Amino acid sequence: MGQLSERDRILKAKIDLSQQRPFFAYILMNMGIEQSDPKDDLPTMGVNQYGDLFWNESFVKILSDDELKTVLCHEAMHVATLTFQREGTRDHGLWNISTDLVINSILIKESFKFPANCVVPDRGDDFTFKSGTSGKNIVIKDVCHKTAEEVYDIISNNAKQIKIAMQCDGDGNYKGSIDKHLPSDKNSKGESTGKEKHEADVKANEEKWKAKATEAATAAKMRGSLSADIERLLGDLINPQIDWRTKLCQFLTKDIPVDFTMKLPGRRFYSTGVYYPSVIRERLEIVVGIDISGSIGGEEYNKFISEAVGIASSFPQIDMRMIWWSDHVNPKDDIQVTAQTKDMLATYKPHGGGGTTMSCFGDYLKKKGYTSRIFVILTDGYIEDKPKLPDGNVLFVLSKQSQDDIVKKYGEVCKLRI
Repeated sequence: MGQLSERDRILKAKIDLSQQRPFFAYILMNMGIEQSDPKDDLPTMGVNQYGDLFWNESFVKILSDDELKTVLCHEAMHVATLTFQREGTRDHGLWNISTDLVINSILIKESFKFPANCVVPDRGDDFTFKSGTSGKNIVIKDVCHKTAEEVYDIISNNAKQIKIAMQCDGDGNYKGSIDKHLPSDKNSKGESTGKEKHEADVKANEEKWKAKATEAATAAKMRGSLSADIERLLGDLINPQIDWRTKLCQFLTKDIPVDFTMKLPGRRFYSTGVYYPSVIRERLEIVVGIDISGSIGGEEYNKFISEAVGIASSFPQIDMRMIWWSDHVNPKDDIQVTAQTKDMLATYKPHGGGGTTMSCFGDYLKKKGYTSRIFVILTDGYIEDKPKLPDGNVLFVLSKQSQDDIVKKYGEVCKLRI
């Protein structure tokens, strides 16, 4: 039997993976895989957000069969974990390094064999680099259990500039990264693939790969071959826990009433001789309900209080009222956040306590005549089946040990991150 071509080796690798690694194989089977032109600026492999994978023949030739499977699975993980869609405004190079580290850390735990000179953590799953600001060694611990966003924050806060060499000579020898992350919808030549860039199409593509990742995970799990690390990573992406501050800010920008006045014309266009009205943002009260039934941890409680006060201080148009509740509300635990009270809230000791009945919060608001467009409730979610809640947007912020079976029926749900 003659030696296989590099194209046939890739095909064989996909077939082998379907037996050995069904999750990765499923993703690869849904990707477009094409050889790049020798003249293209692609020394290794390249992938874009649409799942188009391009490969350099010289590079594939120097890989063993096991290493080829590793690189293919690495590319599949970029697509399955939506690394392109998550980049946002981050530095492209640092984001590439961060995503490569997290993906390679998981593949190492999956016992994949890597080519030399890859960006990988050490055997203890730590990654060490020298800070560009202090010159000290910075250690990122337990890379496998971090998100690419967390790794990126550590690297970007400590590096003035990081360059990963990506060189390939005529014999296929290379240094540095094993792949190239192609921007947006570009092919290996850097040319547009012709795919639409409209927001709806980009979103549809993201939903497509979320669905494919879910299908791949389900298929692998049925065969008993889905690792806990991949399941955790996909769970965070497919069902993301949106930070509650982000969700609240979305409410605020939508709900703070806006009006205009000519009594104080806007200064922006003074030089043109044309006078425009200035913007008046009316005041908006937010009512915050804090579950003190005993199931909220001290660290979680302190973080929530500090973040809530921080938001109130950041929006001058906001009046914030905090009310602590359990199975009743003590009137003493009803505090308006002001310049005088905000400093004492971090150490405030509420007077209530006891069981958990969220309806007492709604009943208290009704009794006091408190109304608002936005209500934020910190709780563990273990409440009665049909709680009495006030009218308005309700944002539930759940503690670490919580359940959302009931609260998700009554408003938006976010997780409090520590």
